[in-house]
Amino acid sequence: MDSDVLEAEWKAFKLKHGKSYGYGKEETMRFKIFKDNKYMIATHNKRWAAGKKTYKMGVNKFTDLQFKELEGCINNATMDVVKNSTMFYVTPTVSKLKLPKRINWRKKGAVSSVKDQDCGEVGTHAVLVVGYDTQRREGDYWLVKNSWGDKWGEKGYVRMARNKGNQCGIANTITFPMLETN
Repeated sequence: MDSDVLEAEWKAFKLKHGKSYGYGKEETMRFKIFKDNKYMIATHNKRWAAGKKTYKMGVNKFTDLQFKELEGCINNATMDVVKNSTMFYVTPTVSKLKLPKRINWRKKGAVSSVKDQDCGEVGTHAVLVVGYDTQRREGDYWLVKNSWGDKWGEKGYVRMARNKGNQCGIANTITFPMLETN
């Protein structure tokens, strides 16, 4: 990639996401991570275009982070939620349910707007499944609302593989509302 183009993209990235590192080692390190992540994104997207991947990647406000930094942020927030929650597990009688082929709770007005909760905030990362559908190319997917703002993913949402081995542990820690009937 042309170094002038990469420098311009780096400046635009920092401006767009309000990032500032000064001119020392931190700036140099973050630029290298950004450059490495851009290469990884380009390589992945070539595989996506060839039909070898089921999702496309792009630059977002985390492109200057190493995977371990992002992973630590996600895992810490998840563990805080788990430690401070009361969990119940109810096995639904799925065989008696007739489920629609697709659902999008956003279209039904049941989903609040996407919020931006950075890693530094208490209780910093959560996702919410707001629907599901099937696309010809991608196959079955969950429509997931993220807590990283509307500039991340598809305006704050991501399509995650459904019925394909619990991608990213999406079904590991679930909570859902319980409705009481009288």
